[in-house]
Amino acid sequence: MIKNLSLFSKALGYEQFKVGLLSSVEKVTRKISSSTDSEKIKNIFNRDWDDYLIVDGPLAFDNAISMESVIKKNIKSTVAGDVDALLVSHIDVGNALYKSFTYFADARVASLVLGAKFPIVLTSRADNKQNKLDSLLLALKVLN
Repeated sequence: MIKNLSLFSKALGYEQFKVGLLSSVEKVTRKISSSTDSEKIKNIFNRDWDDYLIVDGPLAFDNAISMESVIKKNIKSTVAGDVDALLVSHIDVGNALYKSFTYFADARVASLVLGAKFPIVLTSRADNKQNKLDSLLLALKVLN
């Protein structure tokens, strides 16, 4: 998934891409599987250090998106507070996060499945027309 995101972001013109691995905590806690999963994934990508792709976690949501939170909690990370993509450990978490963005924040979103020969547009049945159109436009941009 991260490799596909990396290729996708390059096609969009990113010069550097930062992936935040979400958990409910910012420190590895053996009793919270999303934190231990994040540590494993981060270590896989840190073995082959790449100036373009930076992967870090576990990060709580506030630490991933808010530099103010990063400073207050004294978190040392080049991804925290400046994330380009959020990765969750389970689809139920991702679905809840996605719907929170669209319903509470009225966010514009674009939904694609990456890794196939061509991008696959996959929107929610409840998505508004603009989000469906944005998904199509993003898929076309990647094809160019």
